[in-house]
Amino acid sequence: MKKLIAVLLTLCCLLPVFAACGDKDEVPDNMQEAAIASAPYHLYVPTTWLTTTESGVSGARVNSTADIANVTVTAYYPDEAMTPAAYFENVCLPGYTANLKSFSRLTELDGDTTLGGKDAKCYVFVHTLDDTIYQVKQIIVAQGSVIYVLTYTAKSTNYDTYVGDVEEIRAHFTFR
Repeated sequence: MKKLIAVLLTLCCLLPVFAACGDKDEVPDNMQEAAIASAPYHLYVPTTWLTTTESGVSGARVNSTADIANVTVTAYYPDEAMTPAAYFENVCLPGYTANLKSFSRLTELDGDTTLGGKDAKCYVFVHTLDDTIYQVKQIIVAQGSVIYVLTYTAKSTNYDTYVGDVEEIRAHFTFR
């Protein structure tokens, strides 16, 4: 009986350790965590990129002074539940067309995808800022009542250079 009690007490003591391990994802090879600690997701980026978590932002940028390219994940809390498509069309698009110089959608690159194992929508567009043309890819997913947006931004001249990295980032994104 004493052995049984000892085993049960040991299991009770170890239970929190095992439970804590269940929330951890294994970091993919050649990638690093780029989500802030409180984020309800894991954002893995190549180890060659510089993370931005120290600034309180889940994201990373290319480790280059010549290339401008970055990824971020932002969460939005709409007043009512929305699909990713409705969020883009009703919230993002009006703001982009009103505020981004030379905004133009590249609808041939839009489409269905996944993010964190959930159905998502992908939108690609270009705009100009300070005489530089940027190309942006946004992958939008709904998780409960929250909308998450993975955004990749790069100068249009080097956008294709990092598309493979961004695909790896998308493929390894997971919700906790």
